[in-house]
Amino acid sequence: MSSSPRPSPSGRRRGRLTLLVVGLGLLALVGAGVVVNLGNGSSPFTAEPARTLTDREWALIAKDPDAHSGERVVVHGSVTQFDANLGDSRFVARVQGTPETGEHSSSVVVVGRSRELAAIVEGDEFRAEVTVAGAGSYSANGNGASVPELEIDALSLTQA
Repeated sequence: MSSSPRPSPSGRRRGRLTLLVVGLGLLALVGAGVVVNLGNGSSPFTAEPARTLTDREWALIAKDPDAHSGERVVVHGSVTQFDANLGDSRFVARVQGTPETGEHSSSVVVVGRSRELAAIVEGDEFRAEVTVAGAGSYSANGNGASVPELEIDALSLTQA
């Protein structure tokens, strides 16, 4: 009775190495497909678009900003304080959900990059896509105030 020759230990190692290389190659291809999103679905790396608000919806966010942390929304407002007390990357504004002047405007702290805010001054009116960061605070005339804090995703002046 003849038996087939057994592979040598070095042959088995080469076979395992080949299997490992092929497996890693397939894993890399699958990973690249996920990163570049080869399918038609939305990418897991793309943020949801900012949603527009009514003044009432904004009032609910302003009432409890921590409950809305992470939401991307569009707000309209006017810069009320932008000075050395706040630094060059934060300002205080009165904002609301709609561009029309409404009863539901409220004070907020708006945070952005100093180079992007360099041209912004007190009195500027704006439209901004922001992410609600929760409750923040600032000092006005020595008194601390707790207000919603918004992180700028995009900002455009509507009137200078």
